Amino acid sequence: MTTLAMRLQQSLDRSLQQLQRRSQSWSPRVLEQARKEICGASDQLIFDPHATNRLDAAMDRLLAGGAERIGQRDHVVLAYNLAEVHANLEGNSLLNTLSELTPLLEYWRKQLAARGSARQIWRGALLSLFRGAPADMGFESTRRFLADTLGILRAAKFRPSWLVALERHPRLLAECPVDPYALAWVEGHREGIDELRELVDLPPRSWFWSSLIEAILEACCSMTKDSLFDERWPIALKLIDDHPHCRDLVLSRILARYAQKQVVIRQDDLLQVSLEAWGSPQLGADAVGRWSDTSDEARNMVCGWLAEEDLEDFAAFCKGDDSVDARRLAYWLRFKKQISFSRIVLGSAIHKAQDKESREFIARKKGRLAYLNGPPNNNAIMLRIADWWFVEFSEKGNACYPYGKDHLPFNPGAMHLRLWIDLKMKAAVISSQAETLTHQPPASWEEKFDRFLSERGIWPDGTGRGAARKAAGSSATNEDPFPPKAPEKPAPRESGLPALGLGQPLLDELKSFSPLLVDNRSKGGALWIEITRTPDSALLRAMERRGFRYARPRGFYKK
Repeated sequence: MTTLAMRLQQSLDRSLQQLQRRSQSWSPRVLEQARKEICGASDQLIFDPHATNRLDAAMDRLLAGGAERIGQRDHVVLAYNLAEVHANLEGNSLLNTLSELTPLLEYWRKQLAARGSARQIWRGALLSLFRGAPADMGFESTRRFLADTLGILRAAKFRPSWLVALERHPRLLAECPVDPYALAWVEGHREGIDELRELVDLPPRSWFWSSLIEAILEACCSMTKDSLFDERWPIALKLIDDHPHCRDLVLSRILARYAQKQVVIRQDDLLQVSLEAWGSPQLGADAVGRWSDTSDEARNMVCGWLAEEDLEDFAAFCKGDDSVDARRLAYWLRFKKQISFSRIVLGSAIHKAQDKESREFIARKKGRLAYLNGPPNNNAIMLRIADWWFVEFSEKGNACYPYGKDHLPFNPGAMHLRLWIDLKMKAAVISSQAETLTHQPPASWEEKFDRFLSERGIWPDGTGRGAARKAAGSSATNEDPFPPKAPEKPAPRESGLPALGLGQPLLDELKSFSPLLVDNRSKGGALWIEITRTPDSALLRAMERRGFRYARPRGFYKK
């Protein structure tokens, strides 16, 4: 069955022949314009080829009579639906059923060669190719059919906009079509890709786009020179705007490569996009689960960025004594790569302030703030380094309160905290076998802090034990004032698993994955069983039945 567009074209051709026989030089511009207005210069169909009832009827007739016994409209419907699974094909698609696809392609090839009037069939097959999957059995034969017959369409009188655009993209039907587009993208030229999306109308979830994104990320993130990577990663990040479903892949690759740079400087745009997509990697099991798609180095890098930003914001917005704030900022920034958790606790003066700067500051932190029940002008910041927590205050005269992780008197994730009961709990400091750290004497309090931290195995970023002693003002002697403890014999990785009640068969299966039990539930986190390789589907199902979820590549967890 011919379409309205085809019938109009045939009528125009007959009229032209009659006019030529009469030696009249009439132009069919008005009729041609009318045809374009009805059907569109883009050659749109006047019926929906994806309607379920049309596809079912066309499929029934194809299976009953074969490719040569069905009408033109059925061929168009089937061409547009080659990649759609259908019950009559046992849940498969025509693109993956060679017994039905091969006769169709042969018939379409003959039609094009004989009449050149199967343009909509050709376009339907093109869009189906990009809706299918390269692994489909008929993918390559369909691609060859399209590449071989494109020249017939080019020679036709009517050239819709999608065909004109397609002629500018000869690589689209090649075996590896994405490489030139990926190279153009990273060099800042995306005009060709925009044209493919708008005029050729490639499906938004096509394998072409996912392959293109992979190629662009490879071109950006495989750069060994940091300078080239710095030029390209902002371009790759813009992929999220056009392909939001690929957001996690784009972020994970860029962050992992950024963390490998020789000099890692905080990048606020990348940090903000990451936080909006995945939340903070410091906040609980759910956030950690979302961050499991990227590397440990990337997660640690972002935690360091957040700590650096929090310390800078604390110094800028929570000012007490200016000289004290500046020195405290400089001091704790020396440990920023080791700070795995940071959070500002605002007093009511800033929390309830209505000035633009304060409102913008609170909005920017987006749920990463806590609020202090205490003097309105006092603010605090909590920092975790290794197994120790430190609480600093903005007002002059407040000491720093250190707590061991097993004696922390407050919930770091709580929205509201009390000054004396939560943040200034001296009994918990004493239980931690520590003492409050005053900023006295004013000229050298940093030396006291350095000594306290180094005694607990904490040194500034990028320094060793010797550097820490020098910073602390220790005298140089042959005797080490901080003798190392004798190393304890490590417990087996699977230690603690039997207590979970998983059952011996499951425990035996987990042993081959070198499991490591990590329990973060006491501080608002999750119970993790870290594993060294990817589990199979049977193990995934068995762990799901016991309440565990899998987060690649770390392992299983539950709250």
